[in-house]
Amino acid sequence: MGLFDWWTGGDTKFTRKEHTALAAVLMNMSMIDGDFDKSESKEMIICLDVAGFNSTNVSDFENLITSAQALTPDKSVQILRGMSRYKKRISWLGLKAVANADGRIDKNEDKLLSILQVLLDK
Repeated sequence: MGLFDWWTGGDTKFTRKEHTALAAVLMNMSMIDGDFDKSESKEMIICLDVAGFNSTNVSDFENLITSAQALTPDKSVQILRGMSRYKKRISWLGLKAVANADGRIDKNEDKLLSILQVLLDK
């Protein structure tokens, strides 16, 4: 435990497994409205960068995406639920940014955000 864990809600450094789960739910959010556009992709990369996945190596990113695609939604959420409050908050803000990347949150994105908020708060 670190000095400021009381403030951040625990560990702040994402593991590879957590990056993978985050990438999986971000991809699901970006595609749920049926339109995966450049602004959603950009927000996804920003969120992963904030979460500590800032590799400039293209193959690292491709491996992360491949691993994320192999995760089931249930497994992704299970991994995210086990994270610290700080990591959940970063993930939540990233999901919301991806949902709003095109300037609007449609009903499917809003529904997924609501479901994930409940699951991550448990």
